[in-house]
Amino acid sequence: MKDPRLQKLAEVLIHHSVKLQANENVLIEAIGIPNALVKALIHTAAAAGARPYVWVKDNSLTRDLLLNGSEAQLKLIGEMELNWMKQMDAYIGIRGGLNVNEMSDVPQEKMKLYQDHVLIPVHFQERVNHTKWVILRYPNA
Repeated sequence: MKDPRLQKLAEVLIHHSVKLQANENVLIEAIGIPNALVKALIHTAAAAGARPYVWVKDNSLTRDLLLNGSEAQLKLIGEMELNWMKQMDAYIGIRGGLNVNEMSDVPQEKMKLYQDHVLIPVHFQERVNHTKWVILRYPNA
């Protein structure tokens, strides 16, 4: 049975928060949340005539990539994500809060590489300045 609150939240995010229009691309980035809300967002965006795209991420996997990856890998990840983001009109980011300390053991140098090659170009330069966007914690109290 579907939770009607998820559908209501999806409608608020799509129609109010990012004011998604027909023929717009929307990126839904889900980090550590159940799929039910992502599905509701996909259906609501499609019903509005928009084109939804989804990134499902897991901080435990990102942690392992950072611990074991190279600067070249992070550069490529940043380039790929930036290419996607440049094609989006809107962005909905949903973060779960299962383990807020997930990346506490990642060395500062690796976090700086991630910030320099992924977070800053993709999110702080492209997303913030060129998309309609909203980010939320789910669930929240």
